[in-house]
Amino acid sequence: RLAGSNPGRVRSWLAESLGVSLAAQAATLPVILLDFGRLSLVSPVVNVLVAPFVAPAMAASAVALAGGLAAAAGLPALVATIVGLPAWFLLGVIIGIVRAGAGLPFASVGLDPPVNLVAAVAAAVAVGVTARWAGRRARGHPAMPPHGAQATATGANATAGAATPPTAGSPSTAEGSRSSARPTRHAGPRALRIVGLLVASALVAVIVAGAHRPDGATRITVMDVGQGDAILIEGGHGGRLLVDGGPDPGRLLVDLDERLPPWDRRIDAVVLTHPHEDHVAGLVALLAHERVGRVFESGLAGPGPGYAAWESELAETNTGQPTRWALATGDTLDVDDVHLRVLWPDPGSLPSHLANDGSAINNESIVLLGEVEGHRFLLTGDMEQDVDPVLIARGLPTVDVLKVAHHGSRTATTQPLLDALRPRIAAISVGAGNSYGHPAAATLERLGAVAGTVLRTDLDGSITITFDGAAVRVQRSGGRRAAWAETASDAAPMVEREAPGPATTLPPPVPRAATTMLPHPAANAGTHDLSRYHRPDDGPVPGGGGPAAPVPRSPGLAPAALARRRRGRGVARPADRRAPATRSGAGRDGRAPP
Repeated sequence: RLAGSNPGRVRSWLAESLGVSLAAQAATLPVILLDFGRLSLVSPVVNVLVAPFVAPAMAASAVALAGGLAAAAGLPALVATIVGLPAWFLLGVIIGIVRAGAGLPFASVGLDPPVNLVAAVAAAVAVGVTARWAGRRARGHPAMPPHGAQATATGANATAGAATPPTAGSPSTAEGSRSSARPTRHAGPRALRIVGLLVASALVAVIVAGAHRPDGATRITVMDVGQGDAILIEGGHGGRLLVDGGPDPGRLLVDLDERLPPWDRRIDAVVLTHPHEDHVAGLVALLAHERVGRVFESGLAGPGPGYAAWESELAETNTGQPTRWALATGDTLDVDDVHLRVLWPDPGSLPSHLANDGSAINNESIVLLGEVEGHRFLLTGDMEQDVDPVLIARGLPTVDVLKVAHHGSRTATTQPLLDALRPRIAAISVGAGNSYGHPAAATLERLGAVAGTVLRTDLDGSITITFDGAAVRVQRSGGRRAAWAETASDAAPMVEREAPGPATTLPPPVPRAATTMLPHPAANAGTHDLSRYHRPDDGPVPGGGGPAAPVPRSPGLAPAALARRRRGRGVARPADRRAPATRSGAGRDGRAPP
């Protein structure tokens, strides 16, 4: 019906694309309504736009797979990058079209229970009745030739022509027949087509590469990695700093793949705020897939298998391994124009033993205060309420962005801390449906009374905050709320406060020798209850409050180390000249950091 009896090329393509899209949507509609409670209104149109890219993307992906296998067999990694670029581009176009469609107003309609159940049953009945009616109609009406009467006439003319004897003026010999059937070759047009294709490919490559050049804006992305933390800071000139890695290596790599171009797999530095599994386990596969320049830690060993695997990866003797340093109060890091200062933990504050409830490790989280172009942000790790009074007593500035501590736990981000910071934007990194009750209702209430905007990765997806001159832009990757929002610092502030100024009395850098990290407590593993490093908030929660497990079939926590080159640029430490931290069995040279 969509194609009609004699469709042209464009209508035939539209009919096929739209027909397949509608058929697939109708067949899966009952399940989608029942499980997700959401009906997409734009999917037929979006699928029509996506259809031209699907077949080329599949072919390009097969070529990319071959390139990856060749690189794994020993060829330079550049081979896999080059042959994988077409697939990366085509798949990126598909994802971009889908996200643009999903961001349209009224792109989908939500149906809450029990309306979704009624709609699912109605959709299933409608699909069944339509299929039965269509089957009966097809049996009652024999299929027509592809193009109706015109096709029949064409076939008849062909048959008549075959039966007509040759005339005096027509080629009658076999040689003449072969001569008339031989196609004419034109080398010129084919060469021009090849040149045009190469020029178009080069133009697309230039456009894609230009789109990924640094634009001078600083971005902080709180990535949606589930029940854990992973924050990517991108400087205006291309510097990259990753703070924590979440609980799952596969999920972290997918999120990074969305943000880093395949020709520049570089992370200049990694900061591990504290060694709990929901912050360190995702980092294990990072060294095998990205070029990491430096690793910064508090100096505290972790009790879980993820940290043990991370230790094993860092202990490899490959020449390209990142250098490793301990951070403490007063240390500074610079990512292009972003200046970061460590507010906690103090030198010598590391505990001599690990508490079973995990609070001791949480309270040794590295706390970073960042400043760029007059904007401030605070990254708090999992610090709990015991640390808040110490930081408040030393003096805290007001901030534009607060990464809420400990996934919005009831025992973190106290009211006095919020009164001192008065953030405009509060971002909570939390897993959907987690068994801990995070974020706690009390914490959300405190944030709502102070912060102008409260965002959550379980509802908003990955949260990207861009500092571009006076403007502060907030973009959300998806989730269950609005697609994007934007604010500007020169507009009416979300929270009234005095103009920002140097009203801080942060302690100066404290010179000290290299911190001796605690030995890994594998021999005393029985004294550490890993499942209790988060305490359930707001009463008992089904599921026991255990740590989130990695996604099945994700990369292992301890993959074999791969030979790889590393380079570190974009992150400088001008105020710290001490030797790197050492751990027994994993010594580092004594050179001061650049």
